[in-house]
Amino acid sequence: MIMKRTFGGVLIAGALALALAGCASDTEYSAHGSGPGAAQAPATGVARYKGSNEYSSTYGGERYPSLPYQGFQQVGEQPRSTFSVDVDTAAYAHVRRILKSRQMPPRDAVRIEEMVNYFDYAYPQPRNREEPFAIATTVLPNPWNAETQLLHVGLQGYSVPRRARPPVNLVFLIDVSGSMKGEDRLGLAKRSLKGLTKGLRADDQIAIVTFSDGTRTVLDPTSARYKHPIERAINRLRAGGGTGGEKGLEHAYSVADHHFSPDAVNRVILISDGDFNLGASDPAAMRKLITQKRKSGVYLTVLTVGDGNVNDHIAQALAQAGNGQAAHLDSLMEARKVLDDEVTANLIPIAEDVKVQIEFNPDIIAGYRLIGYETRALRSRDFRNDRVDAGDVGSGHSVTALYEITLVPHLARARQGFRYQLASKDPDLKRMVAAEDEYAYVKLRYKAPGTRSSHELGKAISKFEEVELLEDASEDVRFAVAVAAFGQILRGEIDTGEFNYDDVLDLAHSGRSSDPYGRRGEFLQLVRQAEGLSDGAW
Repeated sequence: MIMKRTFGGVLIAGALALALAGCASDTEYSAHGSGPGAAQAPATGVARYKGSNEYSSTYGGERYPSLPYQGFQQVGEQPRSTFSVDVDTAAYAHVRRILKSRQMPPRDAVRIEEMVNYFDYAYPQPRNREEPFAIATTVLPNPWNAETQLLHVGLQGYSVPRRARPPVNLVFLIDVSGSMKGEDRLGLAKRSLKGLTKGLRADDQIAIVTFSDGTRTVLDPTSARYKHPIERAINRLRAGGGTGGEKGLEHAYSVADHHFSPDAVNRVILISDGDFNLGASDPAAMRKLITQKRKSGVYLTVLTVGDGNVNDHIAQALAQAGNGQAAHLDSLMEARKVLDDEVTANLIPIAEDVKVQIEFNPDIIAGYRLIGYETRALRSRDFRNDRVDAGDVGSGHSVTALYEITLVPHLARARQGFRYQLASKDPDLKRMVAAEDEYAYVKLRYKAPGTRSSHELGKAISKFEEVELLEDASEDVRFAVAVAAFGQILRGEIDTGEFNYDDVLDLAHSGRSSDPYGRRGEFLQLVRQAEGLSDGAW
């Protein structure tokens, strides 16, 4: 059922149209599969997002993007897998919040890539900022299916030292409507802002705009050195009235434009419970506004708070449209993670429109299934189409992707792929590759912040990167696989077979490794919580 609530009347439609056109329109994937056997059959169809009717699910008043199941693809028919990167973390916080309330999360709240990418991984670091990514790959046994293997791809972004980061101009757009009353909503937002302010430098500046029935500038752009005036403005925030999100967004952009600095990172940070219900707007005009501001260098980050009426659907769409991150603050600890521990990663972009494309060698790989990234899937031809928007990556961010793959029974298949054929019209694909030594080839395409030209990096995934035993894979790889398995079990997918919560716990414990903030330990607790709920014990 389509939800009729609006952010600025029909702003939702405009924002969603932009986000879906850039990240998930005409998405190619097979419809429902039934495990590795599906890899031997042609894809059963191509599903396309046509609008919010097919992109929204509800749960107890909360709204989440609908996640279609991605079955196996046959390499002979679909040799390339293409997707936009995703460094959002909202899904993990939603899953944690719901599990801690002693309920099982709804299927569409579980976005596996956001759960996996919630954690830090010690992937090899890139050599310099000029080539801001390093690519690490591993082929390993699949713990839930002995007939398939897993392909792990880890991308590590360049980490800008805090002392070397550019200044930030932040405009906080705070929802102070009636639905924001409560310590877990406006109260948490206020404490989060105070925590962020303490970590900023004198050359950073903060402005605060509020919206409810109307909009108001509570704090003009102010140097972060003036802690007391900033805290006084935060303390004065009170909740009440309706939710005029459209006018608030326009007002915040106006403040950001007026104080724009080409030498700084300029960003609007929206904090709301997502209950947008007032205003009227032309969706095309709002789409144009968000697009123009993104292109002009003013990014948009969306942070949601509270529970019961969270509109994660809109938060995801707006953040994707504004080249920013979507996160959910379910606790002060999460606020510290997003706005303190990882503030440089979440505020300082190192690359825009980051896309990944993996081409599989049909002599070795028969079929594949990308685990997660349902809302980030792209068509193969979108990889080099710079008009197609994709995700951004901040300083030090890592991105992980996992594929379940099936191997051909022998090496006698004719070469049908693009990279793996003698004749090709693509100048990049003229060289013949030794098929017996290469599983696949991964390419990364990105733009430097504020530029229009794209750059590409590539890496062959050779058989020499295969490990025979699961325990031979790194602890980070094993932990990522455990989180991906947990997500699939929560979503009720059949691919994990008899692999259960105890198996997830064993695998995650083996990959717990260094855990300075206790996040991996907390994950183990969440798995136990889910196991108890599924058994009816709690």
